[in-house]
Amino acid sequence: VAQQVRNQYTGTNTSSRTIYFASGTTLDAVATGDVGTEEILAYLHGENPGYKGGDLLVEDGTGAYVTNPDLLDPEVAPYEGLRPTIHGDVVHSRPLTLSYGYDDSAKETVFRIFYGANDGLYRSVNPSTGKEEWAILAEEHKDGIKRQYENTPTIAYTGLAAAQLSAIGAKSKDYFFDGSTGIHTVYNASNQLTTGYIYPTMRRGGRMVYALDVSPTTLGTPPSAPTIMWKFGCANLNDDSGCSGDVAKIGQTWSTPVVDFVEGYGTSTSRDPVLVMGGGWDKCLDVDAAAKPSGCTKGNIIYVMNARTGAVLATFATDYPVVAEVTPIDVDADGMMDFAYAVDAGGGVYRVSFAELASKASTGVTALPNEDWYIDKVAAVASTRPEIRFLNRPEAGAFKNLVFVAMGSGDRERPLKENYPYASSVKNRFYTFIDRPFPFDVDGDGILDAVEGRDTINLDSTDDMVDAKVGLGDGETIESHWGWYFDLDDNGEQIVNPAAIAGGRVFFNSFQPEGNTDQAACADLGTARAYSLPLFIPDPDEIDDTVIVGGGIPIPPIITTVLIENPDGKLEPVTVCIGCEGFNPIEIEPDVDDTMKEAFIKESVDTL
Repeated sequence: VAQQVRNQYTGTNTSSRTIYFASGTTLDAVATGDVGTEEILAYLHGENPGYKGGDLLVEDGTGAYVTNPDLLDPEVAPYEGLRPTIHGDVVHSRPLTLSYGYDDSAKETVFRIFYGANDGLYRSVNPSTGKEEWAILAEEHKDGIKRQYENTPTIAYTGLAAAQLSAIGAKSKDYFFDGSTGIHTVYNASNQLTTGYIYPTMRRGGRMVYALDVSPTTLGTPPSAPTIMWKFGCANLNDDSGCSGDVAKIGQTWSTPVVDFVEGYGTSTSRDPVLVMGGGWDKCLDVDAAAKPSGCTKGNIIYVMNARTGAVLATFATDYPVVAEVTPIDVDADGMMDFAYAVDAGGGVYRVSFAELASKASTGVTALPNEDWYIDKVAAVASTRPEIRFLNRPEAGAFKNLVFVAMGSGDRERPLKENYPYASSVKNRFYTFIDRPFPFDVDGDGILDAVEGRDTINLDSTDDMVDAKVGLGDGETIESHWGWYFDLDDNGEQIVNPAAIAGGRVFFNSFQPEGNTDQAACADLGTARAYSLPLFIPDPDEIDDTVIVGGGIPIPPIITTVLIENPDGKLEPVTVCIGCEGFNPIEIEPDVDDTMKEAFIKESVDTL
């Protein structure tokens, strides 16, 4: 994409790109007044290479630091085309692919890819050509463009001594639309997109979520420009200026919005989709220590909103920041979200109820109106384990109205040996918790306890949970427990991305920042492991543990179904997992009946 963008020029160095400036909910062609000067505007388009820049302060030979005399030396422009640095790094923004369906005039299926990069822009790319169709600069990010143009101050990289960083005037890296993008789509009977809403997030780049309408102008044809439906959050990273109430509780927008319909909201003929997202990251989590987060004032909340208008329908408080994506689940397979599961950075697990089950045997749910939606903290790690974090999206599947919620602990922001998971020998675990979202006799007194307001289950209790390395006792079934846990034995080993459920098993990967001895001539990238365990019957003899060749932080397991030609020359569907054993796809063999209903099937790949 970067080279294609560099080639989007006319004449010698004149940009032909389409870049919009987002002010409020208005999109207009970016202008000089939006970024400050004509030179910065030309830089944004790629026509001006900017300055060489460098450290703000440099040593003068006597030990003193003075203003760098070379800050305003111009960078070298290319002979032809736009500046070489035109495309920024894509660190955490997961590219989102959207199919518009078949275009009769073009005689092909049309796709667009949406993502943000740290050159400051959120863009739409045509994957057939690599061309950038349009890009957006948000008003919250305009000051970062000036720093890039001047190429100063230097980034305060981890590892440099604090005194040195101060001496040269270094500052933290600027991020922009650094998070992943949520999506809501509606297709017609011909698999053509009729409604497409996308929801870019900022992660470390800010505390805002944008809602863009990218619905087709005509069937199969993407729009020439998106429309901003709404945006939500606070404009400033470091203060609540212009924010109040529940809006001011939002942190850095790390939790990718999840969107679907809820039966209790709207009617069958008039129903807007509902968006659910966690409050995001708080600076309290930047502390590199094996201790319970303290002083967290942002992110301790779950927002439920009208996905079309941005109206807040409900908010739910949590004990610690909800950094990960929330997982919706449809227990009665009617295409409506019945529950949503969330985890917080303090080791808590929550259920948001949009509906209720009368009993375990119920064949359908009773929808709740939005004023009756509620949250319960259904499980949590033991209070004696304050170092445990849940930062990855939980995976969930419903089986006969039991909901299996699978998640691993770890701090993916702390992957190095000097970080607390390794330095403090944190013992992480993978958990599968069984939620019972129906009246249930919790304490064995013969009385059915209501769903709302039950005691929180201790995920580390050997009375309530099964040690997967020991397995079930004679005559026991998993339904006599609240789930199982699996110890990660190696020092500092942790779960750094979401799990996947398929074929009656749960797949998850771990990382440890040492032990990769296969690359003697290279740096130790750390050890990556792929695990697979039975979901329903924890059995030590059925645990698969594979070291992933190459090491490093592993990709998450992704389950997908593809068409493969069989020996008879016919195409047949085959379910495979990519990431269950590194990049080698493995076939998934179904192990249970089709009453296992996974959460809404959407691409949910979390990245570091």
